[in-house]
Amino acid sequence: MVSGTGGGDGLAYGVTAEEEAFETTLRALSMLAGMTTDPPDTAALQEAFDLLDGAATELGPVFASVGLPGRPPALDRKPHGAPPQRGMLDRV
Repeated sequence: MVSGTGGGDGLAYGVTAEEEAFETTLRALSMLAGMTTDPPDTAALQEAFDLLDGAATELGPVFASVGLPGRPPALDRKPHGAPPQRGMLDRV
């Protein structure tokens, strides 16, 4: 999208709230905010996790379009052969 007052000068940027990954992220967070915790709704927790994982992948091109790393390092998967870690669902 280009913003400006004419004459060809303007500011070009490529990230808007219309990106599907943002909607997916907000939907997952809404699901987490509304889920039951006593007893824990493990199916909803897993669905929210899957949505967030997919959104993190979808955000890669969005981040790259503004010069950021493709996927936040904290969300990168462990290298093949790394020892398994207990996940959030393992504690439920």
